[in-house]
Amino acid sequence: MKNHQDLYEMKCKFLLLLACLCMLTCPASAKEFQMVTEEYPPYNYLKDGRVEGVSADMVRAVLAEVGIQAPMNIYPWARAYEMARAQENVMIFSISRFPQRERLFQWVGVIAPINFYIFALKDRNDIRIDSLDDAKKFTIATVLRDALEQFLTSEGFQKMRKLSSNEHAMEMMMKKRVDLWPNSELAGYHMLRSKGYSKDMVRKVYHLDGFSKGDLYIAFGPKTSKIVVDSFRDALERVKKKGEYDKILSRFR
Repeated sequence: MKNHQDLYEMKCKFLLLLACLCMLTCPASAKEFQMVTEEYPPYNYLKDGRVEGVSADMVRAVLAEVGIQAPMNIYPWARAYEMARAQENVMIFSISRFPQRERLFQWVGVIAPINFYIFALKDRNDIRIDSLDDAKKFTIATVLRDALEQFLTSEGFQKMRKLSSNEHAMEMMMKKRVDLWPNSELAGYHMLRSKGYSKDMVRKVYHLDGFSKGDLYIAFGPKTSKIVVDSFRDALERVKKKGEYDKILSRFR
């Protein structure tokens, strides 16, 4: 059984290597691999010119497993999203998966768990949310083409301020220019601390348990070869079986 598994893994690596060689020998229109994401600590963020974070570490582990090197860059989310959708061999990471996106990407796999909430300032006693419909009465700051913005739009939200970054969205709430700010628990608290705010200044007013599948993914757009996608998917599974996934997560908990 072990020999069979070894042969399977060797076949996957060979196919990926073959795809990479094809890119090098094809016309100039063929693109090298790129890894793209947004500033979203502690999952991915820029530190001393290098992309760090739990998701970034997982992507590096997968790249090492498939045996290639690729640049990793942070962009505004809308740009990263369109790059992955429109270009070949561009992998986007820390992306949420939900029905509206299912056919837009080729999904590699889960790289980090996540839970989403709607936040409000703690002193806003007038804000009480028992259902998603209750939240529609308030102004809410989102990020353009972010998963939460797309989800809330599909749910009929009208009073949205669509911004370029989560940091901007958070500041809009902290300065009382909007009422609500949706984000993941871990990223939301990290962002508040990084800007000098205490997490005690905010409260979670609603758990978005109907949003996403509770995880962050890595994915390719439709123009990337299925051979490449399958090779990355198999590499991610091997990283998890080796225990590297749990080791990386433990450093950020």
